[in-house]
Amino acid sequence: ALYALLQRLRIDVIPWQQYGDAAAVRAFGPLGNAIFLGAYLAVVAPLAAEAAHRAWRRGDRLRAAAHGAILVLCAGGVLASQSRGPALGLVAGLGALALLGAARAGRGRLVAAAALAAVVLPLGLVGLGRMGAPGLERFGDLLSPESRTVRQRALVWDGLAGAAAANPVRLLVGTGPETTALILPRHAPEELRELAPEQVFDRAHNVLWEWWVSAGLVGVLAFVAVQVAAFGTAFRVLGWLAGPAQAAALAASAAAGAAGGAL
Repeated sequence: ALYALLQRLRIDVIPWQQYGDAAAVRAFGPLGNAIFLGAYLAVVAPLAAEAAHRAWRRGDRLRAAAHGAILVLCAGGVLASQSRGPALGLVAGLGALALLGAARAGRGRLVAAAALAAVVLPLGLVGLGRMGAPGLERFGDLLSPESRTVRQRALVWDGLAGAAAANPVRLLVGTGPETTALILPRHAPEELRELAPEQVFDRAHNVLWEWWVSAGLVGVLAFVAVQVAAFGTAFRVLGWLAGPAQAAALAASAAAGAAGGAL
């Protein structure tokens, strides 16, 4: 994260001439890719937040400050990468953590506040980006129909929806791994070809669509089930699912994640 911030500030020990100014526009840190960096930091940040909270409750202020610094660096690194998906994932992860924490504490108002923050914060990023806030320019295009990349992805999803409607069997079981580039051209809208005549789209940029292409509705349901089982097991080990309120919070988080992925 620190390396990403140095890149964003044009303070870097490696020139990266082959990338031009790319590292100063979308920092990629030591991982070589802005999305890889953002996704990794988005996973680390909630762990740092939980560790800081636990250390604070134990009265270990120094350790809490250290974990808090890691959390701030992670957030800064994600913003330096200007990766919209990881940034939204970071907000969703921290929101889910706050939601579970409020449910564990049995405070209904905190649950409502966490849910509201999970909605308001992403919209705040979009608003700041549209106002030209430094480092947040790409977020301003997230909901803009004029954005080329947003329009391209919407057209890709439209084409995949057409492929799903055209073959009920594949709708259920998919077409196999790494087949997006094979099935999309036959169903892609003409507008997508006009926007990117020389570009081959081999990804849907949406994890649930990718699972549908690979394994159909069966694969999507299996993917969601694995996520719920994995998080449920981890939360039980941590003692976070001690009652119905916590289980309901986990179910709500899973439902929100699935809905967000589908959208």
